[in-house]
Amino acid sequence: MMVHGFAGEEKIVKDMEAKHGIPVSTSGRSQTEAMRALGIKRFVGTTYFQENMNQIFTNYFAEAGFEVIAMEGIDVAFKDVGRLSGEEIYAHTKKAFLKHPDAQAIYMLGSGWRLLKIVRLLEQDLQVPVIYALACKLWDVQKQFHVREPVKGYGRLLEELPVNKKVSNFGFRVSS
Repeated sequence: MMVHGFAGEEKIVKDMEAKHGIPVSTSGRSQTEAMRALGIKRFVGTTYFQENMNQIFTNYFAEAGFEVIAMEGIDVAFKDVGRLSGEEIYAHTKKAFLKHPDAQAIYMLGSGWRLLKIVRLLEQDLQVPVIYALACKLWDVQKQFHVREPVKGYGRLLEELPVNKKVSNFGFRVSS
């Protein structure tokens, strides 16, 4: 969805909701709402994509109102992403963040990372939240179904389960 831009995604989501009569969630939306709930305005991103795709992702988040300080891809063939060790992912992410220590968070784009064992370490070592797809999806599902079951060990988002002030617990946008 991110390739359509933030506004393009919004139109697609509204059209799908109107057609099917049910709420529709996307990875991009759950990630931007999670960042807002944590008060994040600027971040460093890491991906396993090349520069042209990273620019598309940067544009999406910029259109959504975030400052993307960097979006750094790791040099790996897409088919080999799942073979990266946690240590390799940790080193790439830490190096990217340390170039821009004024970032408020780290964003790890993509569901192909094997990163669950390093999220807690990154947050502990760098003292910023780590935002990643799986945590955002779980946070969003809990919010949509009015469940509040914190999960320890996989980052601040799942431990704290913050509420986005601009989106009610029912998923409807509210004015501020």
